[in-house]
Amino acid sequence: ADGAPAGPREYVYEGAFSLGVKRVKVLSLCSLIITTIGGPLLVVGNEMPQFAQITMAVAVVGFGISTTALLHFFTKPYVLSLKRLPDDTYEMLTPSITGGTIKHNFTREEVAATGGSFATFTVRGKGFYVHRELFEDTPEGRALLQGLLG
Repeated sequence: ADGAPAGPREYVYEGAFSLGVKRVKVLSLCSLIITTIGGPLLVVGNEMPQFAQITMAVAVVGFGISTTALLHFFTKPYVLSLKRLPDDTYEMLTPSITGGTIKHNFTREEVAATGGSFATFTVRGKGFYVHRELFEDTPEGRALLQGLLG
């Protein structure tokens, strides 16, 4: 953060889509708020029967909720940034449903490599995804990737 070069025991990984994921999450949350408020307002006072009005409002609100939930499901394992700390533990940031971040701290012993399409490794049974090719091709970058994924 201060522009100083990283020490020999620290390397920072930044996910390729970090900024995009955060922006889409905020957009999705705004969309959810708009559909939750706007859905019922669209049908109020309409000439449709009351059952049809309720059905339309529920459909619009349900669409907003389901798209936000799906986006969260698919982006939850995405690692925004990863850093090895001086004490040989790792600090990782993943996206929250609100567009913020969730911090995870873990040790190498808690990591298991996986080969799934939505998870590169697991920590305490939860899957996470990193772009292997984004680890810098330096001894430090290779050491972090090797240390993390074995």
